Amino acid sequence: MQSLLYIFEINIICFIVLLFIFNYYNYKTIKHSTRERIFNHILLLSIGLCFFDFCLEFLNGKMFNLNHLILEIMNSLYYFSMTMIGYKWLNYVYICTFKKDLQTKVKRLLQIPILILMFLILTNHFNHFLFVIDSNNLYHRGMGIYIHWIISWFYIVLATIMSLYVTIHTKSKFQRKEILPYFYFVIAPIIGSIIQMYCPSSASFQVGITISLLMIFFNYQNNMIQKDPLTGFKNRQVLERYFDRLITPYLSPLSIIMIDVNKFKRINDEYGHLVGDQALQTTATVLKNYFIQNHPSSDLYRYGGDEFLIVHHSLDQQELKKIKQELTQEFQKLDMPYSLTVSIGYSCGNVYSEETIKKVFQEADKNMYKQKN
Repeated sequence: MQSLLYIFEINIICFIVLLFIFNYYNYKTIKHSTRERIFNHILLLSIGLCFFDFCLEFLNGKMFNLNHLILEIMNSLYYFSMTMIGYKWLNYVYICTFKKDLQTKVKRLLQIPILILMFLILTNHFNHFLFVIDSNNLYHRGMGIYIHWIISWFYIVLATIMSLYVTIHTKSKFQRKEILPYFYFVIAPIIGSIIQMYCPSSASFQVGITISLLMIFFNYQNNMIQKDPLTGFKNRQVLERYFDRLITPYLSPLSIIMIDVNKFKRINDEYGHLVGDQALQTTATVLKNYFIQNHPSSDLYRYGGDEFLIVHHSLDQQELKKIKQELTQEFQKLDMPYSLTVSIGYSCGNVYSEETIKKVFQEADKNMYKQKN
């Protein structure tokens, strides 16, 4: 009875936490991209895992009509859900890392282990390879449990290796910060899995998955607070906090590039605000692609309206001048139904106080408006 109460408490806590994340995530998200739909699938599968585990512990050993069949179906669903969480997680990490879905051929290849598991589940009633429900309706593991764990962990480990590889090899600080949380996802479930391998009634895998999904949710919330939703750049509040950290007794090098979209009001007036938003997104894409490729340690901010700001630490006047020329050329290459050009100002210096930061900022702002006018 005490063991059943423990399982109930663990699963109900995980169930409530996951349900809260699911409801909050869907309430805040109006349009669901492929990435968001996959995250929803992971949440629903995890909620199902908690439900199945509690029901299995409650029904285990109970003697009534059809319970033997119910236990077989519930255990099969539990096994399948655990594997699908890993598969969906791999899909999610790939989309977050490479900004595109897996190719159909790759998906089919990755689904082979799932098909193998489905075959083992469907034939388990006859050979009891994965598990057996005895005459007293008690659950026992079969030899195939290890194959199930290998298949389930194959996807999560593959996603972890992929995120770690990209984190190590990418030059972009922006991309590294975005991907790193997906590497940490594996820690709690792997600890939970090891515990559950030795203590089958511990429900520790659900706890591990819940902790990891909670971490991803907090990271999502943090991004929502810190990033501009239209462009994905950091917002002005984050910039101001960063400037505050530069106020120290020691000199810190600071380079600022200010960028303003030319005649943005005319684009809004002639083509509408939706096209205006697209113009800002195009501007952000050009800036992001350029700086990731050429100066990956730069920080990109949307300062407000049609103004963007780039912060760097080791650029001199000559390098800043080159960036201005190259960015101007990048915008000239655009094929748009309207003219999309930018005015660029820059400045650099050593800062240690609010006054010195303000001086560098104002010089960059002044140079930008000098070009604009």
